[in-house]
This record gives sequence, C-alpha cells and structure tokens, in this order.
Amino acid sequence: MFSIVIKRLLLASTIFLSGFVQAEVKYLKESNITNFFSAGTATVSVDNAPTGSTCSYWGSQFHFDATTDAGRNMFSIILAAHVGNKPINIWYEASTAPSTNETTGCDRSTMAVITQVGFRK
Repeated sequence: MFSIVIKRLLLASTIFLSGFVQAEVKYLKESNITNFFSAGTATVSVDNAPTGSTCSYWGSQFHFDATTDAGRNMFSIILAAHVGNKPINIWYEASTAPSTNETTGCDRSTMAVITQVGFRK
C-alpha cells in the first residue's frame, strides 16, 4: 500500500513539474537585420539564421509579441540596432517546424520565438 502511494506521489509531482519545463534557449551572435515588420506581432529576418532551428515565414525567421512590456523593449533595441547599423545578438526558442517555409509548414505559430535581444556598442 505504501509503495502505491509513493508511486502516485512521484507520478503527480512529475506531471506537475513538467508544466514548468521551458524550451531550450538558443543564441545567435551578431546578426544583421534584413527585414523587420510589426503589427502587434513583430517579425524579424537576419542574414545568418540557422536553418536547423528556424523556419522562414515569407522571409522572416523570428517573431515576438511587441504588445507586452518585454516586447516593446525588444522592439526598441532592434530598432536602435537597425538604425545604428549594428548587428544584434538574439536569444530564442527554436522553431517547431525547422527548415520549412510558408508553403511547407512554417507559419507564425511555428516560427522561432525571440526571448531576448541585444547589441554591443
């Protein structure tokens, strides 16, 4: 009886904690912005997007929600880097449909999601 209770507790805690597991964050160093569009959801294209962890939705590989505080901050950083002609560093969660495009499975829901951006002086 005691072992059944322990097994159930372990199963319940595993299921509970699995909800807190985050996707692996990847890093792309010194990328030049080639396109940048925004209408609530911002999409970004860079010259050196890794095909194994991004997809291409009408030429854009990354997106983020530009309506949140964090999104507005990233929008400002990307815009400043673009205007200053500086390469950006991108931290992102990989696409769920890597190496695809808009005709083979890439859409906004499967694009790589930017979690952080920055650039050097």
